[in-house]
Amino acid sequence: MKPVVYKDVTLGQLRSFCATARQGSLSAAAAALELAQPTVWKQVHALEQAFGRKLIEPHPRGCRLTEAGEVLRRLLEPAVAHLDLPGLRTRFAEELGQANIHLTVAGPISLLAECLPSCVTAFVAAWPRARFTLRQTYSHEVAALVESGEASLGFTTYIENRSQFPHLCFDPWFELEMILLTPLDHPLARQRRVRPEDLKPYPLVNAVTALCNTHVHNAVVQLGLYQTEPRWVEAHHAAIIRPYVERGLGIALLPGLWPREPDPRLHERPMPCFGPISVYLIRRCGIHPHAAINAFAEEVRRQLVPQPRKRRRTRG
Repeated sequence: MKPVVYKDVTLGQLRSFCATARQGSLSAAAAALELAQPTVWKQVHALEQAFGRKLIEPHPRGCRLTEAGEVLRRLLEPAVAHLDLPGLRTRFAEELGQANIHLTVAGPISLLAECLPSCVTAFVAAWPRARFTLRQTYSHEVAALVESGEASLGFTTYIENRSQFPHLCFDPWFELEMILLTPLDHPLARQRRVRPEDLKPYPLVNAVTALCNTHVHNAVVQLGLYQTEPRWVEAHHAAIIRPYVERGLGIALLPGLWPREPDPRLHERPMPCFGPISVYLIRRCGIHPHAAINAFAEEVRRQLVPQPRKRRRTRG
């Protein structure tokens, strides 16, 4: 078997291989890379010769990775996503301050719409060349977008799948409270103290799969809150849930920052009995990010993590 020598492997070969793995065919990979199909085939074949293993095999719809090819893809893709030549030129210009800095942030709509606007506003004031793309997605899909390079970083409350992403770092970044939403004239709005069991008589507007935090979901299931009838409406997103709660079609539990600016159309109160919900920052490990990515992450922490109160000094 021919030994693998670093100089035998080129960036073009790695890019062609990773594109073929993503696209599922040599033709599609060639189109994505704006290369001729024979060029992509030659580069992938050269990579197979360099590693001494078959990396792709024919498939009715194009080609697929062999077992060895899948191992190589997992090792290469996070790094190659940031070493393609167009991306490298852009990063080089960004570092010199000669180009706009593009940050793609992935997360569920609740975090993007309710938690990050003030952070983005403050960051743009300090980094006027920053340009944001906000990728709305489900909580369990955030990690995949960061790993593929489609997002610079992500925020999510869902980390049960993190073992699938060994090249990503999941860091607890800030916390949310569970907030109870009721109509203004609801009986719960008049109670001084609300316990979880007090919610049982009232139907939830939350869909069964809406609470992505496993601990809270299990607590709601154990209390039987999804069983209260009639459940006229079931919804996932806060923007949909709120107007139906306002119209008296149920109550809702939503994660959010607290304290917060109250919604004049609803009665809101924190439910600390459900415990805090950690929001995790997801980013790639072992890859030096643009300084702006780290700076934005720190801006989020600065704004959304409560600062410890200073203890007053008493005179003895």
